[in-house]
Amino acid sequence: MAALKQMHAMGVSRLAVLGALITTGVSANAVIPLVAQQEMTTMMNSALNYQFFLNNVTLISLPFLIGSLLLLRNKRNQQIGQIGFAVLAFLNMLLYLTNLQWHPLLLRCLIGVAFGLTIPIGQFSLAVAELNPSERVKQFTMMLNLVAAGLAVVPFIGIAILWFGNGNASLLFLFLAVLSAVLSILSGLWIPPRERICPPSRQSLLIPKKDFLIVIGDAAVIILTRSIYAFVLVWLSSIISNFKSLQMISLCFTLPFVVWGFLAIPLLKLLKPMISFGIFVISPAVLLGFIIGIRDL
Repeated sequence: MAALKQMHAMGVSRLAVLGALITTGVSANAVIPLVAQQEMTTMMNSALNYQFFLNNVTLISLPFLIGSLLLLRNKRNQQIGQIGFAVLAFLNMLLYLTNLQWHPLLLRCLIGVAFGLTIPIGQFSLAVAELNPSERVKQFTMMLNLVAAGLAVVPFIGIAILWFGNGNASLLFLFLAVLSAVLSILSGLWIPPRERICPPSRQSLLIPKKDFLIVIGDAAVIILTRSIYAFVLVWLSSIISNFKSLQMISLCFTLPFVVWGFLAIPLLKLLKPMISFGIFVISPAVLLGFIIGIRDL
């Protein structure tokens, strides 16, 4: 019982778990095909077609993701979750049944539309829940940590499916179809039917003067740390020609990032803000610069 209370205090709640499952489940549509580059290139008869296949989801989803608040205004969270994941399940099942031979690029474009409209549902559920600001921050932080953990695990699930299926890449889309169907059911069970998607009012976007510097500091830390993380992964891919070595090093870089996300919640309460900023933001950046400077060694 005490453990459950501690987990809830850290933000582990049904809302946080549901938001993480929705975000990770939708993101799996972009991540899973990455593990079958060779197999899918053969199936699609062209490396260029495979690249288009991957990029369609990201490019098509972007405008729908940005405009989701307006496009889904006053729609029920539960309804969007159910329909969005049902559409993803149907499209992925088509890719599986047709073995990527029936308009795969068109189907991925449609997946991109559903991707962009469905992925914010987890965050929308937290946004409209009746929570005090402190509790909302805890749950949102834990949701992001669970998403990071989920995205670290998803590629290995794809690799396992590919291995058990003797290289049959179509099975990856069967997995995505089943996953989406399960999330459609969970959306109906876990998202309260009364919750609707409401764009924020202009008044709610105004930041009180006393909190302005805190907001700027938080934004700077988030952008800086995420930028360094992305930069390192891109940098690694440009200097490491061996793909297996790149995967292993990227994994060694990613897993501590995920683990620290969970440890940081209780530990950072013990540190003053400037000490925390120096240890966990400035120091890694300096160390990274030093490593880049001596990379030839």
